[in-house]
This record gives sequence, C-alpha cells and structure tokens, in this order.
Amino acid sequence: MTGAILITPAADGAHVVGIREELPLPAAARHLCGIARGEPVLLAALPRRNRIVVHPSNTIAAVLADLHARILGEPS
Repeated sequence: MTGAILITPAADGAHVVGIREELPLPAAARHLCGIARGEPVLLAALPRRNRIVVHPSNTIAAVLADLHARILGEPS
C-alpha cells in the first residue's frame, strides 16, 4: 500500500507539534497509508505552501527501485 499524509496548519487543529518537537500522526492516517507505529518516514517540507508531506518508507523504497531500474536500463 502506498500513500502520503499531507499536513497543513490549522488554528483550531486537534494535533500540535509537541514540546520535544515531535509531530504526532493520527493512527487512522497512518493506517490508511500503511505506516506502522514507529516506522521511519520521510518528511518533505513545502515551505512556500506551508505544508509537510509524510511519505511512508514503502513508498520511498518503490520510488527508488523504479529510479534505479531506469538508471540501469532494466524493466521495472
């Protein structure tokens, strides 16, 4: 399963960056994207749009595998 979580600011949002600067990801959102608790993710900042995109590790692995296959001229 692949997907991403888009994080946008909201003054009345239910989730906030914690005192240790951790960013909580709701379980339902993690489940939809196939992100297991404690699994590494890639955070991509989009500062001009004031957004953060959370990419699960399985998505990153698939993108890199496709890229490496193209670089090596192999079928994906």
